Amino acid sequence: MRYNPDYKIGDCVVRRRGTLGNMDGTAAPGKVELIEERHGHVMATVNFGGRLDEHVITASDLRKIPKEPCRLCRERGKTWRGDDPTCSFPDGGEFDPEGWNCATANRLRDISGQDEPHPSSDYRYCEDQNYTTIKIDGIDLPSGNAYALWMTWYKHRGRTEGMWILSVDEPRKPTEADALAIIGALSTSNP
Repeated sequence: MRYNPDYKIGDCVVRRRGTLGNMDGTAAPGKVELIEERHGHVMATVNFGGRLDEHVITASDLRKIPKEPCRLCRERGKTWRGDDPTCSFPDGGEFDPEGWNCATANRLRDISGQDEPHPSSDYRYCEDQNYTTIKIDGIDLPSGNAYALWMTWYKHRGRTEGMWILSVDEPRKPTEADALAIIGALSTSNP
C-alpha cells in the first residue's frame, strides 16, 4: 500500500488487533502523531493516552478525517431530504469523481446543455450516459490555459463521474478555482 494523504495526522481511530490492541479486534481511539512510508509499508505512530505505539496500517485502518466542502456546497448547504452531499472539490482541490450532488459540479452540469442549450456547450448522450464538451478557451483559468472542459455523468443523478480540462498538454482534473472561473464566465447567474 502506498501512502495516501487522505489519512492525515490528527484524531483518528486506529484498528488494533492481537497483542497490539483490543484482543477482540475492536477499534481503540488514539491520536495519530505521524504517518510515513517505510520499507514499502505505511507506518503510523499513534498516541494512546500517553503511550506511543507504531503500527503498520492498511487503508481501512484509519477513519478518514472529513474534508472541507467547496465554497458553493457550503453556501447551498443541504436543501433536500435523504443522503448528505459529498463535495466533488474537497478542500478546494482537484475534481474527485466520488462526489455526489456537489453544488459546483451541478452548476457546471447546468452549463452543459442537458436541460437547456448553452452556446459554449456540445452536449451528447448515449444509452443514459451523458457527456459534454464546454468551450473554455477564452477563460483565464488559475491552472493555465485550456481549450475545453469535458464532463460525463449517468442519467440525471447527482454523481458527476468524470471531468477533465483539455489543453495542449495532457488532460488534467479541474480545481475548484478552475470550476468557479468557468461558472463565472459562462453561467447566467453568479458563482
